[in-house]
Amino acid sequence: MKIPRLSDARITTRLLFWFLAISLVPSLLLTILTNWISIDSIQEAVRHQLLAISEAKANELESYIRERRGDMSILGRSPSVIRDTVTLANLLHAGEKRIEQLAACDEFDSLRQVLSSFTLTYGYQNYYLLDTDGTLLLRMRKDIDIGSNLLEGPLKESELAKVFQRSLMLLQAELSDFRLYDGLDGGALFMAHPVFDGGKTVGMLVMQLGNQQLFRVFSDYHGLGRTGETLSAMRQGDELIFVAPTRHDANAAFRRKIKLGDVDASAMQKAVQGNRGYGAATDYRGEEVMAAWSYLPSFRWGMLVKQDRSEAFSMINQQRKAVAGLLVACGLAVVGIAWAVARSIASPIRTAAA
Repeated sequence: MKIPRLSDARITTRLLFWFLAISLVPSLLLTILTNWISIDSIQEAVRHQLLAISEAKANELESYIRERRGDMSILGRSPSVIRDTVTLANLLHAGEKRIEQLAACDEFDSLRQVLSSFTLTYGYQNYYLLDTDGTLLLRMRKDIDIGSNLLEGPLKESELAKVFQRSLMLLQAELSDFRLYDGLDGGALFMAHPVFDGGKTVGMLVMQLGNQQLFRVFSDYHGLGRTGETLSAMRQGDELIFVAPTRHDANAAFRRKIKLGDVDASAMQKAVQGNRGYGAATDYRGEEVMAAWSYLPSFRWGMLVKQDRSEAFSMINQQRKAVAGLLVACGLAVVGIAWAVARSIASPIRTAAA
């Protein structure tokens, strides 16, 4: 069967073809270009938003630690704290009174009030005042059992004992790793700072940071839609351990763990290893997400700000549907108009030819 050439077709069909080519092809090209630019803009907006949120949260957490270091530095150089710490230590080592008697002595009411007021004002959970050899002098709450001496008691291998030793050695404020302790709900962070008398260290202040202050940053979902969240994890051996509850798992802290090298939580693994970046990843639920990851040096944590890919780019899908519907509607309208115009031109020509 011989296929008819365009020149053999009816004049109406040929006019219709060229009208459609002239009108639809430029429109199609313009639509594709506009759609591509729009998609690129949406992707860049998502990237900018997640990176901005990640940077803001990282700065907030680092600023919180810097402020606590400053607070404790001032307290560790307070004349009244220095005087009473020296007096307590001397009385204890002289053997005149037991630690329980000293802790209840009215002579040190002002010291207890200063330390308790400081603890409550700045959102700490507890304070410990210790001698330089680890002997406990004062504390606000008896929630964990450290014994009479931190370095010899049941917690001598704990992060609490390690941060005490680091601060004593480096003569500056030091933050412990986040760990679980018997007697405490959830994990605990401790900050230690020496008590200085001139150039001599006469004691050690250890403050337990308030988890609510930290977790408030992770529970703030502003700008993250319905699925977005901020995650934090620390590395322990060859595992990642979540340190705070997540939006989709309220019991994630210290219970959800991921092996290094697993497919899930690939971005968090990069964060814990000290990397910083942005891109597509698979989260701990196995969901495809867009994520911004960073490292928090003060805490030695990795932090991840993420949003489900389906939600982050939902506007792109809506736009594609809208563009497709608009093209179909315009195409049908152009075909109808072109057909009518082609017939109005072809009809007189055919009449004249006849």
